[in-house]
Amino acid sequence: MIKYITPNSKDDEYVHGKYCEKNKYPFITAKKQGKNYVEIFYDVTDTKLCLNSISENIKNFYKVYIEFVHIPICDVQDYLDNVYFFSFIINIDDMDFIASRLFDYLVVKMNNGQPS
Repeated sequence: MIKYITPNSKDDEYVHGKYCEKNKYPFITAKKQGKNYVEIFYDVTDTKLCLNSISENIKNFYKVYIEFVHIPICDVQDYLDNVYFFSFIINIDDMDFIASRLFDYLVVKMNNGQPS
C-alpha cells in the first residue's frame, strides 16, 4: 500500500491520484520546500469526511507539532491562515513518520473510527 508519494512530475501525482481514488484512500504528497522542510498536502474531498472537522483536527495537531519541534511561526503562518488546512510544512526528517501517520489517521476517520 502506498501511503504517500514524493512526486517528480505531474504524471506521478495523476497516477497516484488514480490509485488513491480506485482504492478509496486519501491522496497525500510530500514535496521538498527549501533545505529543511517538506510540504505535506492531503486531499479527502472525494470522501464523506467533514472537511471542516478534519481540517481543524489536523491544524490542532500541527500547532502542537510546530511548538514541539520549534518551527518559527513566521514560516508557517500562511498555512495556518488558509480556510481549509490541507497543506503544511514539516521538518524534512519527520516526513515519513508524519505522512504515514496522517494517512493512517485519515483512513481510520474514513472508516468511521475503525482501523481498516
